[in-house]
Amino acid sequence: MSQLLFRLSKLSSRNNNVLIHKNSRFLSTSPYLILGVFGDDFRSACGNFLSDILLFDPAKEELLTVRDKTVPEELVCSQVMGASHGWGFFSDHNSVCISDTFSPLASKSDSKVITLPPITSMIYGQTEVVWNVAMSSSSPYHQDNEEGDCVVAIKFLGNHLTMCRPGRRDLGWTNKLIPFVCFENSNLMYSKREQRFSLPAPGGNYLCSWDLHFENEPKFTELVFRNIPQFPQSEWELMDSCFKEDHWVESPCGQSFLVKWYSHVPSIRCKEPMVMVFREDQDTNEGTKTMSYTEDIGDLCIFLSKSEPFCVVASSCPGLKPNSIYLMGHSFAVYDITTKTARHFERPKGLPESLTHFLPYWLAPFSISSSGNIGYIELNKSVWECSMLPQSEWELMDSCFKEDHWVESPCGQSFLVKWYSHVPSIRCKEPMVMVFREDQDTNEGTKNMSYTEDIGDLCIFLSKSEPFCLVASSCPGLKSNSIYLMGHSFAVYDITTKTARHFERPKGLPESLTHFLPYWLAPFSM
Repeated sequence: MSQLLFRLSKLSSRNNNVLIHKNSRFLSTSPYLILGVFGDDFRSACGNFLSDILLFDPAKEELLTVRDKTVPEELVCSQVMGASHGWGFFSDHNSVCISDTFSPLASKSDSKVITLPPITSMIYGQTEVVWNVAMSSSSPYHQDNEEGDCVVAIKFLGNHLTMCRPGRRDLGWTNKLIPFVCFENSNLMYSKREQRFSLPAPGGNYLCSWDLHFENEPKFTELVFRNIPQFPQSEWELMDSCFKEDHWVESPCGQSFLVKWYSHVPSIRCKEPMVMVFREDQDTNEGTKTMSYTEDIGDLCIFLSKSEPFCVVASSCPGLKPNSIYLMGHSFAVYDITTKTARHFERPKGLPESLTHFLPYWLAPFSISSSGNIGYIELNKSVWECSMLPQSEWELMDSCFKEDHWVESPCGQSFLVKWYSHVPSIRCKEPMVMVFREDQDTNEGTKNMSYTEDIGDLCIFLSKSEPFCLVASSCPGLKSNSIYLMGHSFAVYDITTKTARHFERPKGLPESLTHFLPYWLAPFSM
């Protein structure tokens, strides 16, 4: 078997014992980097090839090996051309396939392979070299839900783009001409919030986007920058001498960022990468997006490579560094936005010596199917060990009326909020709140909940309404890391300081209105 697809090559028996053994059955996954695929030159009983999938786990910074994975025969002579939503894209001449073969969660013996229509030729372009791919959904199959059909988009070298719907086998590709000379310094991505494919124009001053209907012309949005830091002349000159990439990326909560990544080629002239991050403001006017420079993206980390760029909540994958950029390309490093320093990753231990180059594709976290059943919630014992309370406080809480609220953030993080209040309130003037965050290493049938005093840029609303959670920065004035209470208390509770500030009676309220309805209203959809 030759090195055709994803570096399938032969390992001698003496090398097999250096691979790190890991169970490939996961309930949740970190993002991964594709290192390669190695296999012996023989077929399995069903005519496919057996191989080992080699991945790099950035959270643990170690090699992950998924052993004895069956590689479908139709992929063996293909080349990896990109990745999106954890799916790998493969090409063989004009044929394109999508497969979950890189996923540790996928079946080891029966990888899913979705064959797309043959790519059609373009009049003034070529379809030989793919720059990157993007997908509008984590499932390339036909979908009967609010997201509609999944759309796949491929950006080629040059100024050509093509799109199709994998779930509709009777439809082919629709070719699009990118309306500017496209230097290869930006990646196509899909915005779930705007339901459009977006591509920064050269220079990063405009955003070009396409809707999912194929027939409409692209939309141009001007990017207006604020708070650009004052750099010395020498630093501007250094950045000007670097190769710059502009990446548009969206967080799980719908926040948009433009990341400018500066790297020098050859890297010896500029050992450390430089990164500037701009966050989209909320007061954006029609036709423009106001972007403010920031050195704090909170509990987020961004992954940049030749894959579709993506953003992950760092605390959802223990070991990931918040407020950081994970780079794969001219650098293989994690960049700290606050300190403006990069730490380069070491070569993973146990990696075969014959593997000298890594595939430049970060894989987004893999989706996990769930039965939807309500399970037993097991509080981690370490919760109480890490949060020792005096006897008097336990007695006070025991005398209070306790409410337990289960709430989910816009990013899918789950919290259990214990709200203690005494009736009548004179015996317990201040409410008390304890917040527990669901861990990712939860076993089936249980949920491990860890005590936390930091929920980041989130605020939770509790009342007689359905509890809900918001990104505080999405509504200027809301207090992050706080609980908004309405019931036995009408207050905002600071989780860190463990203090409550009671709201005053609003000015102008009619005197006859002595009681408020105990219902918080979540933001209305527009």
